[in-house]
Amino acid sequence: MPTRSLSAVAAVTVVAGAAVALLAGGGRSVVGTSAATPGSSRPQTPAAPNPATGTIAFARHTRAGTFGDASGPVVEVTPDGAGVGNLPLQRTCCLTQSTTTRRFAVLVAGPGPLRLVSTGGGFTSNIPLPNRHTTLRLTPGAWSPNGKVLAMAGVDPARQARDGVYAMSVSDGDLHRLTIAPRGRPQRPLAYSRDGLSLLLFQRDRDGRFGTLYVTRRDGRVARVSGAGAVTCCYFGSPASWSPDGHSIAFAAFTRRRGVPPGLSAVFVASAGGGNAHRITDWGDWTTSARWSPSGDWIAFDKVAAGAFHSVFLMHPDGSDLHTVDTDPAAAGSCCAQWSPDGRYLVYEHVEGGSDKHVALYVVNVDGPAHRRRITGANGSYMSFGWVP
Repeated sequence: MPTRSLSAVAAVTVVAGAAVALLAGGGRSVVGTSAATPGSSRPQTPAAPNPATGTIAFARHTRAGTFGDASGPVVEVTPDGAGVGNLPLQRTCCLTQSTTTRRFAVLVAGPGPLRLVSTGGGFTSNIPLPNRHTTLRLTPGAWSPNGKVLAMAGVDPARQARDGVYAMSVSDGDLHRLTIAPRGRPQRPLAYSRDGLSLLLFQRDRDGRFGTLYVTRRDGRVARVSGAGAVTCCYFGSPASWSPDGHSIAFAAFTRRRGVPPGLSAVFVASAGGGNAHRITDWGDWTTSARWSPSGDWIAFDKVAAGAFHSVFLMHPDGSDLHTVDTDPAAAGSCCAQWSPDGRYLVYEHVEGGSDKHVALYVVNVDGPAHRRRITGANGSYMSFGWVP
C-alpha cells in the first residue's frame, strides 16, 4: 500500500473521495482487454455522457500537510468537461457529495475556527460548526438521503470520551451524537442507506487505518457488518456502499493475520442487519473501494491487476461478468470510481505518463462499447471528487 500525505482533522485521517496514489509498490502495468461490457442488454452503440446528469466537483492535490493535500480551489465541471465554476476556497478537505440533492460539503481551514461550506446547484452557504465544544473537530462523511443532515466524524483531542459519529442539520446547525467511539478507535461515517431509512454505515478504526464496518440500528444500537475482515478508508475511496434497496452492503476487506500477504483482499456482500458476509470475488491484491450502482446491477471496485497499479473493475452483485473499466492498453493505473446519479456512467481517476503526479479524471459509460472522455487536465492529482446530481 502506498504511503501518502493526508488531510487530517485532529487525530482522524478522514478523506472522503479519491486517493491520489494508484501504485501499490512500483512498476507499470497494462490494464484492460475488452472494449465492451459483456452481457449488456442495452443497445450496443457508443454513448457520450449527458451533461444533464449533474456536475462533477473536485479538488486538486498540490502539497502535503494538514489541509494541504486538497488546497483548492474546488472546481465544478459538467460530465463532458465544460467548466461550471470555481469556489475560491483554499486549504479544503474531505469533499462529500449528496447522492440525491445538488449540494456537497467541504471542510475549510483558515483564520478563526474551522468551518463547513455547503455548495452546489448555484449556491454556497456556510454551515456553522457548534462552538459549545471548542476542542471537538468535525469532518464531513455522509449526507442523509434527503440532503438535510450531514454525518461527520468527531474527534476531541482534549476529551476522547467525545469521540464518535455526529449528525448535524445543515439548516439550523443542530448537532446530535450518533455513536460513542471506544478510546483510541476513531469512527468515520461512510454512507446513509439510499432507501430513505436513514441507517448509517460507518467504520471503526482498530489497527491504524484498518478497521471494522458497523451499521446504526433503529433501536440506537449498532450491528457489525464486516466480520473478521479488516477494511480501510479512504485512500482509494470509501471501502463500502449500500445496495439501492438498503438490504445489503458491498465492501472490500483484507485478511489481516500473521503469515498472510498484507494486501490479500476481496469484495464481499453482507446483510445490512449485520453478519452473513459472503465473498463475491477471488482473493486479490489491495482490493479497496466497492461501490454499488444506483440501479443495483453493478458493483465497481479497484485492485492491483498486474505489476503494481490499480485498475477499476465492474461485476454483478453475484460476482458474474467481471471485467475492467478502462480498456486503454497504454493505461498506467486507474482507481476510485464513482457512479453518476443515473448509474449509466463512472467517473474515475487515471494515471497518465506513468506518474501519479499526472492524473486526470475520466468519464466512461457502463453499458455498450466503452466511450471514454477525459474531463480534466493531467497536471497534478486529486484528493477528493464527487458526482453531484
